[in-house]
Amino acid sequence: MITEEMKIQALLQMIANGEINQILYKYREVGEYTEKIFTDHTLWFDHPNNFNDPFDCWANIQVLNKDAIAEFVVINSPNAYFAGKCKNGISLYTTDMLKQDIDNALKRIGVCCFSKTEKSILMWSHYCKYHTGICLEFDILEDPILFTFARPVNYVDTMPIYDHFNEQEKLIEKLIQPKAKEWEYEEEVRVVKVHSDIAKNKGSQAFKFKPSALRKVVFGCKASSETIEKYIKLCKQNGLEHVIFSQMRQKNNGKFELQEEMI
Repeated sequence: MITEEMKIQALLQMIANGEINQILYKYREVGEYTEKIFTDHTLWFDHPNNFNDPFDCWANIQVLNKDAIAEFVVINSPNAYFAGKCKNGISLYTTDMLKQDIDNALKRIGVCCFSKTEKSILMWSHYCKYHTGICLEFDILEDPILFTFARPVNYVDTMPIYDHFNEQEKLIEKLIQPKAKEWEYEEEVRVVKVHSDIAKNKGSQAFKFKPSALRKVVFGCKASSETIEKYIKLCKQNGLEHVIFSQMRQKNNGKFELQEEMI
C-alpha cells in the first residue's frame, strides 16, 4: 500500500531531480470562480474531457486490438465460463465503444493545471483575458498532500499508442502527460486526482489547499485598479494576509518581455 508519506517522499525526490518546480503558477481571469479560490481556499480539478484541445489526453487507438481484449477478458474473468461468454461478444466490440470506455475512465480523473513560469506573454493572453487577470504563485511544499501527484507535461510530435486493456495503470503516463508540441510554451505541470481521491473528497472536484501554500498574486499588465484592490481585499478578508502582490509591466528594452514590479 502506498502511504501519504511515500507520496510526499516521491514528490520531494522529483523536486530534487528538477522534474517538478517547488514554485508553480496558475493563470486565471477574474470572475466568480477565481474568487472562490480565495474565499473557499479551493482549487478545481477538472475532468480531462473538458480541456480546450481535442487532441489533449487522447491517444492513437485507430487499430482495435481484439487479441488484447481477449487476453484482458481471460485475465480478469472469475471463471472460464464467464470468460468464454465475454470472448464471444468481442466481435461486436467497436473502436467507438473503446473510445467511450477511455472517455469514461477520464471522467473518473480530476486535473489541475499549473505552469513553471509567471512571465509567459501567451499564457497571460490566453488564460487571463488579455493580461487583465491574475497569476497565483503556489509553494507546493507548503501543502505536499494536495500536490503529491504532480506530473510535468511531455510535449511530443506524435500521439502515444495506448492499449486500454493492458495498460490502464499507465493511463496517466500515456494520456494525461503527453501533449502536442505546439503547447510547449506553457511549461505545464499537471496535478492529478484519481477516483479514490475524489471519493474521499465527498465526490467534489474542488480540493482545499492550505492557505500558506498561496504565496503571491501577480496582476496582469492590463489589470485595472479595481481588480487589484478587489483581490488584495479578498486576501485580507479570507485568512491570506501573508500573500504578497506584484504586477507585470511591459519591459521597456525593445524586447517582447514582461517585467514584474512589487506592489
